[in-house]
Amino acid sequence: MNAESFFKTTTISAAQDESEPPSFDHLMSPSPGEKKAIKRLSVEIHDKIIPVNHFFLIKNIKDNPDDDDGLLVVGTFTQIIHDRMGFERDDFDDEKGRVYFRYRVNDEVADADNGFIKVRRTEQNDKVYKTTLDVRAPMEISEVVFDHFPFKIVKATVAVELSSLANNEDSIRLRPDLNLNTKAKSGNISIQPPDGVSLEEFMEWAKKDLTSYLPDQDFELMNRLIDKKMDRCMKYDFVTHVPEVTYFMKKHDCSKFEISFYLGEPGGSKFVKIVFPMLLIAVMNTFHVLTNNGDTKIIDGKPVEPIKAFEYLANSATFALTVVFLLESVIQRSKNEQIFFTLNTVYILMVFVALTLSSFPYAIINLSWPSYLGAVLLICSFCIPMYNFFAHKAKVAELKSQHDMKSFIGVKKSMFKPYKHNFDEYFSSIKSLIDDNDLPDGYTVKGRTLKTLTYRDISGRTERETSG
Repeated sequence: MNAESFFKTTTISAAQDESEPPSFDHLMSPSPGEKKAIKRLSVEIHDKIIPVNHFFLIKNIKDNPDDDDGLLVVGTFTQIIHDRMGFERDDFDDEKGRVYFRYRVNDEVADADNGFIKVRRTEQNDKVYKTTLDVRAPMEISEVVFDHFPFKIVKATVAVELSSLANNEDSIRLRPDLNLNTKAKSGNISIQPPDGVSLEEFMEWAKKDLTSYLPDQDFELMNRLIDKKMDRCMKYDFVTHVPEVTYFMKKHDCSKFEISFYLGEPGGSKFVKIVFPMLLIAVMNTFHVLTNNGDTKIIDGKPVEPIKAFEYLANSATFALTVVFLLESVIQRSKNEQIFFTLNTVYILMVFVALTLSSFPYAIINLSWPSYLGAVLLICSFCIPMYNFFAHKAKVAELKSQHDMKSFIGVKKSMFKPYKHNFDEYFSSIKSLIDDNDLPDGYTVKGRTLKTLTYRDISGRTERETSG
């Protein structure tokens, strides 16, 4: 309705009693289209829980060209729907006749339009619908696990959720319930073998101790091959190639899971860019301080006047400005509020206190010991990066020991084939696995309704922790 027709409709006629207020009932009454929408909203919705196995083959992680700090995970989704409830296919298929649950990645719609997910092919066998999709999804830095200069370990996560399907009348809604492959854990999440490496060779490598420091030429060669295959990003290196998997339960079903990887910023480059230049400044500052004593020296038989105050301060200011430029990246920007007092801030405070003390000229305060103390303190500040080096090695070893690569390498004979195998013989719901105390090792399940956290560690021990 335009403005002109609105004013025409609401004009009070001359014959109308001016004491009566104008009626706007005709504006409040719904149109035929609105009546239809209200009727549709009043339809009772019947939910049907549909078992779904979701397989994720992870190929590599690369830099996101649309985000300087972002990452992309590249792989393949295989979605297998078991029509146990007997729904009408024509009510839920897309324009190309395909039946599959749509996706949200990191709480955003994921489809071919934004390039996150693209359907490759579909298969059907009676009550089983199998859809294979290409994936190129963004990952978010969900947590900073270790941040001790010059080393940093982050947790990169992609959250995948299957959306419900509704029929044309919105009276029936299909809700996905993720089922896990009970014959092989690699039938849920798997790592693609490196190029030129057979599955058997890949499995033999995974059986070796990932935390062993003994020289093993075959182990190191395979480690480099898988790193070359999976690591396509410039900013981070893999701490471990094994993913961390988390499923999120609703009341009785599950439609969301997360895949996380531990990645580290290369510490070696920071040593070259920051630590070594800081070492040079510490040495130069030490020699600089040794001249700050007010004594007249005899060099080649000629007296040399002590350094003047303004010259000494000018040199100290040069050191300070150089350090400000070098230490700019020690405390990096973050989306979340950071704790101020950390080992990184202690290191920065030590450096600036040391340079402050070193800058006191003898010509002004008539004392040399503050500058000597500052020089010693600046040298001692290097104890913190050295401590962080060993703490980083210990953290990497800890993360590697908590993850088992064998569980994420595919076994061909255990792969489900919709034209050959029975769905119920291969897959079980997460709720039933938890109830039967049979959740696969290494998986985490978080229950939002039950407020519990259930998981198994790699030793096979099940733990339950109340979170609320």
